[in-house]
Amino acid sequence: MPVIDGYKVLYILLHSLYTIFENIWRTLLFIYQNCIRVINPESTFDDADQLKKRLSRLTKKPQHLTIIIGVEECSLVDLANLVYWCLGLNIPYVSFYDYKGNLKKHEEKLQQIVESRKSENINIIWHTHAEQRHKNGFLGPKIHVKVLTHADGKQSIVNVTKKLALNKEKDISKEKISELLLRQYEFPDPEMAIICGKKLNIYNYPPWQLRLTEFFKVNKVNNITFPVFVEKLEKYSKCEQRVGK
Repeated sequence: MPVIDGYKVLYILLHSLYTIFENIWRTLLFIYQNCIRVINPESTFDDADQLKKRLSRLTKKPQHLTIIIGVEECSLVDLANLVYWCLGLNIPYVSFYDYKGNLKKHEEKLQQIVESRKSENINIIWHTHAEQRHKNGFLGPKIHVKVLTHADGKQSIVNVTKKLALNKEKDISKEKISELLLRQYEFPDPEMAIICGKKLNIYNYPPWQLRLTEFFKVNKVNNITFPVFVEKLEKYSKCEQRVGK
């Protein structure tokens, strides 16, 4: 089949050229952005006043923002920045879904970095364990933070199955299973997700949580500077969510 082999070779060649040019473009963009920071550090993309104006024009913000981390490694400092940006913008829930599970191993370190920055009146509530509950009555600003992995989605299904079996439930409908799965998760459904990776892929994120989610993409977590974060919130603010239509 020489013709088919020829097409295959051509496809591989074109794909390789595209990948090379994409990487060159990313490298040049990275160099350009850093040169701008060095030449004029006070006006990197936007000045503070302009960012404030853009934020004031947001018509809505998500209650729960989830960050989906693909196969790329990420900086704990960048994730800590996201926690504080959400706190400052009154986004009460933020979760980090790490497909590879590496973040779960370093969750304690992430907590240390975040906690080291906070003032006395700020309350950061870590949902480290499924059975963990928080107390009401905090007076200052607060935010709920959770780290998820691919295994958490599977474990939720196992837990729900065990509960149905132990309680000898007669009503095993799709709605009942969805309700129990949502209880396992604790957080409200994420209205907004930022996918960090080269492909628009949810990386086996628990699908019952993503029914109403708007998706946005960056190549890496460290690409989410504050101006980029504001830009994604602006795009989310313009989205029309039509439930049940």
